[in-house]
Amino acid sequence: MCSKIIVKCVLVILAAAFLAFASSSASAANVTLFAGTKIITMPDGQNVTMWGFGLAPGSIEIPGPQITITPGDTTLTINLTNNLPEPISLIINGQKETSMTPVWTDGASVYTGSRPAGNYSARVRSFTHEAASNGGTASYTWNNLKPGTYLYTSGTNPAVQIQMGLYGALKVDAATKNVYNHPATAYDQDVVMLFSEVDPVIHAAVENNTYGPVPGATVTSMVHYTPRYFLINGKAYPGLQPIAAGTTNTKTLIRFLNAGGKTHAPALLGGLYMTLLAEDGNLYPYLTRQQCSLELPAGKTIDVMITNPGAAGNIPLYDRALNLTNAGLTTPGVYPGGMLAFLHVTPSNLTASIRALVREYYLDILDREPDQAGWDYWTNEILRIMNLGIYVGEGFQAEARLFFNSLEYLNKNTTDTEFVTDLYQAFLQREPDAGGLAFWVGELNCLTRDMLITQFAYSAEFQAYLSNQFGADTTRPENNMVNDFYRGILGRLPDDGGFNAWLQQMRLAQCSGAQAVKDLSYQISLLFVQSQEYTNRNRNNTQYIEDLYNAILRRGGDCAGFQAWITVLNGGMPREQVLQFFTNSTEFQTRVDAVIAAGCL
Repeated sequence: MCSKIIVKCVLVILAAAFLAFASSSASAANVTLFAGTKIITMPDGQNVTMWGFGLAPGSIEIPGPQITITPGDTTLTINLTNNLPEPISLIINGQKETSMTPVWTDGASVYTGSRPAGNYSARVRSFTHEAASNGGTASYTWNNLKPGTYLYTSGTNPAVQIQMGLYGALKVDAATKNVYNHPATAYDQDVVMLFSEVDPVIHAAVENNTYGPVPGATVTSMVHYTPRYFLINGKAYPGLQPIAAGTTNTKTLIRFLNAGGKTHAPALLGGLYMTLLAEDGNLYPYLTRQQCSLELPAGKTIDVMITNPGAAGNIPLYDRALNLTNAGLTTPGVYPGGMLAFLHVTPSNLTASIRALVREYYLDILDREPDQAGWDYWTNEILRIMNLGIYVGEGFQAEARLFFNSLEYLNKNTTDTEFVTDLYQAFLQREPDAGGLAFWVGELNCLTRDMLITQFAYSAEFQAYLSNQFGADTTRPENNMVNDFYRGILGRLPDDGGFNAWLQQMRLAQCSGAQAVKDLSYQISLLFVQSQEYTNRNRNNTQYIEDLYNAILRRGGDCAGFQAWITVLNGGMPREQVLQFFTNSTEFQTRVDAVIAAGCL
């Protein structure tokens, strides 16, 4: 294990921290959970039935809903409804429930409380009282909550039920943004990293009622537990998207939890070290130990602190135990997989950075300083779409496209050389090299200026520039697809209501299976092309092909392909049929596959 220890005497004032917590006014938190089933799709396409918790009256979540206790609350009550076919219960390791009453079984007999006197054959089924199967309810209360990070799980047959998905994270902070009310445990933002595993054979046996001592059992116990999928926050890479971890040069508290049955070893890359703070809600006596990886046994929680790097981007985090596959496959798009994640760090001066680049576009394209109203408008629009889950670059592309097509720019009557130079200055923030300038000017013999804008907007150099300025693009593929239809077909940034409505449809399809995503992707594109808004744009055949490259393929066209499709349209092929060719293409279906692989939220 890589580590570095700073030898320094530190006085840890545990008593003061405890008194500060205990003296706060007591209040209570109440949570209503229900348990049920949910099918999740793994990155290799296999569907696995999970058990899980949900916040009533919502949906089942894997892992269960994150429960956050407001500083000052000292009591937690969870009211549980069990819709599963077996009894379940709730426990929180490290927190003491007010009345833990174990449940015992001895053959067909069930006992509650103490084991009957003289009985030595009964075995504990549950650590506490249960919610009966198929609609049973139970209530659980914990007083005098201890600060820290904890797992809440089923306390009934935990070897099976936790593995099935009955687990979640509980956060108890002693003070606002300070988990243990100690100077070393104050943070700017926190991130939960909950590790778990899935053995699909056991899941299938439980689903089909062939697990345990039952007739026709296919799996009799957990002795041969062999997980094939390794999850962080309920997702296996590449289905797990980068996790927001605040801004540069700030402190991030990482709460590691292991709900799996195996030991894992979270490790950071990039030269970053974690300061170890606590495990299982118990503060370490010395808060100076720094490691780039740690051991996370089954059932364990460990709190660590990192200082975010000074540059925006992604921090790789992986399981050093090398659980980095999905069902052992090495197929591209499925491998690497498993317990691999990225913490995404954004610039600390995001608004100022956006505002500065908006101004550059005015200077590079329109050759003038921005008017105040326009400057504010584009800055706010870019921030707005980022809140929708759309990457910052889409806003700058929209600004550039509008400026290049504005009457103000068209009245400049730029030559092709001047136009390409403006593209370099705006998108790449540099002067063109001679070879690149000559190449792109030559491309204008067969491509339109709008097509060149798209080429530059999705160039590797522009994406690298944006990543250096604003952090890597972590947009989910379904967000990109919906936004592409707005940008490429309607020629505008999406409105909040419309975008969220279509995104919801797409995510419902992701939860319904691969074919639902394939069908919906085409249907949305067709609806956009047939919409009155698109009809009102009055696009000619050349512009229609531009729009399909932009919206469906998310790139500019090559000369041969672009001209060939214009010829096909001019020859009489219906526009809807051309759209079908684009959406049936391998290139678009690869994008659809990425939406499918991202999985159901």
